[in-house]
Amino acid sequence: MFEAHYYPDELAQSESVAALPTDLVALYRRAHYCVPFQGSEAILRIDVRSEILLKIHRLRGVSCSAYLTAWNPGGRALPLAENIARHDRLLSTLRSAGFAWQEGEGRSPEGDWRETSVLVLGMNEAEARRVGNEFDQNAIVWSGADVTPRLLLLP
Repeated sequence: MFEAHYYPDELAQSESVAALPTDLVALYRRAHYCVPFQGSEAILRIDVRSEILLKIHRLRGVSCSAYLTAWNPGGRALPLAENIARHDRLLSTLRSAGFAWQEGEGRSPEGDWRETSVLVLGMNEAEARRVGNEFDQNAIVWSGADVTPRLLLLP
């Protein structure tokens, strides 16, 4: 069973933490953040160092990445057509900013929810937070040179 690791100092800095239900934050922490890689699927997990992510970073010549979605802003389920339109807008935003990305999918381990997502290569934490806020997300996933995906709750 996956053990969640909490970072009280990081959580205390975010005013939105108190507003987010504990079970929702726990769901984000145990979710699988998936991207295709060399004919199979890489599954990124919060607070778990990823050798596959290290390979992706090395292949693409980057030292950081962000895992983002535009679906279901604020944790509110939207109709599929709206989520698709939001995803298209996210891709347009990334394209305009010159980022490379890989399509992906965030999902619960049980498979009862899925969201189209992207792994954005070379996106620093500040830019990832800005884009996450622009798309009204509760949280984003960001990885630095240590290739350990971190859940960052957004204000």
